[in-house]
Amino acid sequence: MSYYEYLFCALDVLIFVMIFRLIKVSRTIELELKVSAKWVITAFFLIMCVIVFFRYSGLFKYMEMVLILIMAGLYHFVKYGLNQEGIVNAGRLIPYEYAGDITVDEEKGILSFRRGHDLTSVYFDPAQAEEVKQYLKKIKWI
Repeated sequence: MSYYEYLFCALDVLIFVMIFRLIKVSRTIELELKVSAKWVITAFFLIMCVIVFFRYSGLFKYMEMVLILIMAGLYHFVKYGLNQEGIVNAGRLIPYEYAGDITVDEEKGILSFRRGHDLTSVYFDPAQAEEVKQYLKKIKWI
């Protein structure tokens, strides 16, 4: 194997660890938000699979394609939602204390908050807006 194949294998391990950590945090969700943009990450993995198919050859090509497809499948277990501790945005927990002012746009289905210094939004099914507001009121964050 060449050095770039070893590099890819190391990146695969890193990505698997990252996805499993995101899944672990996702399991703490009490109110899951129904987002529609999860397909973007899956599409990214599929594009990577096509690139690997045309760029590489041999056993490495097939091994890498299988691993990428497994990663794409695992990403479906990464969720968005709310729990007692904070907002889970694509498997990452943003504690309410750091989220700043949390707003819910009921018409568009947007949950807005701060992540660090940036304003961040999670787009979810607008039919779920009332449920989101009730949950945040229940835990006293709005």
